[in-house]
Amino acid sequence: MRVCSSHVPVPKNTLSKRRYVTTHLSHPIKRTTWTSMAPKCSIIFIWHMLCISALIGVASAGGPVAPPTSAGIFPTWGFLRQVASLKHLETCDSLDRLPRHGPLALARAKNLRLGYSCAEMGSGNENFVPSLECPSDIWGFGRGCTSSTIASDIYNALPADMIATIIRKSGLDAAGFKEMLAKDLFVGDRETRVYQLRWIKEAFDQQRVVCWPRRPGFTPSQFLDIFGYIGGLLVNTSTLEFPVPERYMDYPPGHVNFYKYHVLNHTSFRPARAAGQIKSLLAVRVPPKTVSTLRADVDRWAGLAGRVVFHSLVWSQPYSCPEQNNCQSTPLEDCDKPLAPSNAEEVLEVLAAALLTRLSVVISWPDVIGPRPRGVWITVEGKATSVTHSLFGIRVPTSSS
Repeated sequence: MRVCSSHVPVPKNTLSKRRYVTTHLSHPIKRTTWTSMAPKCSIIFIWHMLCISALIGVASAGGPVAPPTSAGIFPTWGFLRQVASLKHLETCDSLDRLPRHGPLALARAKNLRLGYSCAEMGSGNENFVPSLECPSDIWGFGRGCTSSTIASDIYNALPADMIATIIRKSGLDAAGFKEMLAKDLFVGDRETRVYQLRWIKEAFDQQRVVCWPRRPGFTPSQFLDIFGYIGGLLVNTSTLEFPVPERYMDYPPGHVNFYKYHVLNHTSFRPARAAGQIKSLLAVRVPPKTVSTLRADVDRWAGLAGRVVFHSLVWSQPYSCPEQNNCQSTPLEDCDKPLAPSNAEEVLEVLAAALLTRLSVVISWPDVIGPRPRGVWITVEGKATSVTHSLFGIRVPTSSS
């Protein structure tokens, strides 16, 4: 298997106009010898000695002594505190913890890892031609277009294998997906919808290769509309090997559904690599990190996780607790109470610690509805909103077909 990169090889003998490429991100098992283990063991030994020194400092000085931080190597003191806090709760029945020899340990051998497929826009739909009823320069916004015609054009512009993943993992069939595409034209911010549809059209015209997760850890209901879900699926081909793969920054990402609980775990990230990325973000102190710079870093992350974490980083310090909840602060002591973080950095610290301790994180807003999933619960202030409108003030007619 070849790893998809920014330059995906395509067979030259392909006869169809739309060339089709499918590739999976794969990390084969590496045999480790004692020689290759020696440097790692030395680093682990040095780190343990630093931790012991820090603990001695706590006892002697009466307060925490932060170990030296270096991006990607030494975690922050706040992160260590969160790991210790989560370890304290490891017997809680309400927390969803992966077993030590569960999916994460079996991932390499049983191909359960987070992987991606890639293909050209429109591949598998070689006979598709955008409807003449919709002017190509403003695809989807002519007065002669129906919402179902626009939805059909979008459906056929996406790679066929991506459509197959959506049908297999979203709970929608082909007709249901098209129906949501047509209905959600009127949901959300209209300027955002314009840019999303133009992105899809231009990517189709340019035969752009796009990637998406083979096993998305999220569903359409976790976004405000189906176009946000599509944006959550799209992964930039040149970032597949990043610790946290990134989205296409020129596709407006849409909004998460604030009425739903959102679970972040091994289906959202490669846990160890994502935790390392978060620790690196927090360890960089020059220039000092602000909420704005943290949000700018997280804004690039692909998937539902990127949008949920982005919206959970707010400016209030500490976060306010919803009236209906009895919140707690860190260190966590109660299995069932939500955490009202002291600041945005603490949200990232808890997330990184949970990923490394095999725990799911559940993030919610005050207007959330329904039963809460198992996991470390973080509550974020803010109010859910939803808007419905007509595109450009023109009511797009629905079709009976």
